[in-house]
Amino acid sequence: MSHPAPPYLADTKAKGWRFELDYEQVEQSDTWDLAPPGAKPWLLMMWFAAWRQAPCGSLPADEEVLPAKFGMPAELWQQYRRVMLRG
Repeated sequence: MSHPAPPYLADTKAKGWRFELDYEQVEQSDTWDLAPPGAKPWLLMMWFAAWRQAPCGSLPADEEVLPAKFGMPAELWQQYRRVMLRG
């Protein structure tokens, strides 16, 4: 599945912009609903990590690097990978 290109330059960083968590949008997310309780803190950490990437909002494609970006142990990544990468 391909995703549309982001509407900003590839080197765009969020430095200086606040990360605001829209809890209402999170609560309406199907991924949030499907995630087991143990995965939910890791989903938040993954979203925070995406905010710090360049371009902002992206994640590395390397699945060894990805969970390391937000401190998730490899065994938990394997356990929750499917829900973490949903959509």
